Amino acid sequence: MAGLSLVLARLVLKQPVSAEDRLPFGVFLALGIWMTWLYGPLGL
Repeated sequence: MAGLSLVLARLVLKQPVSAEDRLPFGVFLALGIWMTWLYGPLGL
């Protein structure tokens, strides 16, 4: 979700988004792990 929010923010700010754009995957992965650790898995 964090990665998609970055893409949506770029679209709202009228910045070009293409399939060749590189996103920093590690930052979004760490954010997702932290949110899961903080709030627990969604299924439980």
